[in-house]
Amino acid sequence: KREFFLEGSGFFDFAREPGNQVEPFFSRRIGLDANFNPQKIDFGLKLTGQLKGQDIGLLQVRTGRDDDDASVIGEDFTVLRVRRRLLTQSYVGGMYTRRAARLSGAPDLNTAGMDFNLGTSRFRGGQNLEVSGFWLWNTNPLGTGQNHTYGIRLNYPNDVLSGRVSLRE
Repeated sequence: KREFFLEGSGFFDFAREPGNQVEPFFSRRIGLDANFNPQKIDFGLKLTGQLKGQDIGLLQVRTGRDDDDASVIGEDFTVLRVRRRLLTQSYVGGMYTRRAARLSGAPDLNTAGMDFNLGTSRFRGGQNLEVSGFWLWNTNPLGTGQNHTYGIRLNYPNDVLSGRVSLRE
């Protein structure tokens, strides 16, 4: 139902650990209130594509105010994702998101992060080996100091012998 947010969503993937993906933002919640009722969207812009070995995604959406409901104040959402492809199976990338209420004195919510995946299918002749990781920081209006996360993973996904070790905080 929300094709605008679904098309090209792969350009915004972050730390693509299978089955345990980190999601700095979830585009399908933009334009929905706390009870998942649709809000008015004033405008939206999305650019996705590839440029000289890089995958780029840019999203800008403005939701509208509701004069009948003071809790619906309208917000601006910005997402920028750049992922540089390396060799055949690897990448390094960065992401920035911003959620800004269009209300005087309301704090902007920002998230910034980096991720990487280094992989080969030629380890020890013809085996697969991957090392991946991520780091994310976000604003914390509560001031608890808990505003970052990170993880690293070593993956050996092969027939007969397979294994994975990961650390996440």
